[in-house]
Amino acid sequence: ITPENIEKEEFYEDLVISVASDYIRVRNNPSQKGKVVGKFYKDAAGRLISEQDGWYEIESGNVTGFVKADLCVIGEEAKALAEEVGTRMAKVSVDRVLVRDEADSEGAVLGMVALDDELMVTEETDDWVKVDIEEGFGWVSREFVTVYTEFIRAESKEEEAARLKKEAEESRSARTQAALKTISTVEVTNENEMGITV
Repeated sequence: ITPENIEKEEFYEDLVISVASDYIRVRNNPSQKGKVVGKFYKDAAGRLISEQDGWYEIESGNVTGFVKADLCVIGEEAKALAEEVGTRMAKVSVDRVLVRDEADSEGAVLGMVALDDELMVTEETDDWVKVDIEEGFGWVSREFVTVYTEFIRAESKEEEAARLKKEAEESRSARTQAALKTISTVEVTNENEMGITV
């Protein structure tokens, strides 16, 4: 769900959010026998395309398919839940914007952020948004940023396989580094025991 479409009112009208305890299998047709094409995780959001026989056809991330309707919420319930599960973000829409210590153009400058920087929003007024930057929390004028809600999205089978492969490689690399460190420590200890100055 991108900044470009999240603010459009029609997106919120078609919002669907997973309330599964872990994830829902996304299938290529509205049946338990349908081929699994992805996973729609707890608190993930997407766009409702259609409803049929206890199934919702959804689009979320790069995944389009069917999920069990009783594991999702739509309509007003989804809009209310969106405020809890979504993360409010502000994307800078000008070359540079000043971050001030208060919601006022006369406030002291805490820092500066550049075009396309994405910042987590912690508070909002009609004209200002409070954001988290390296220097701390400060305010930017709403006219210089695009404020949107970021959600978890569904993951396709291919994306899941790529993520798991990457995680396995990183885990293997970390174990190798730990083993090399242990070997190095043992070698130094042995040399010390033999009276060799290291």
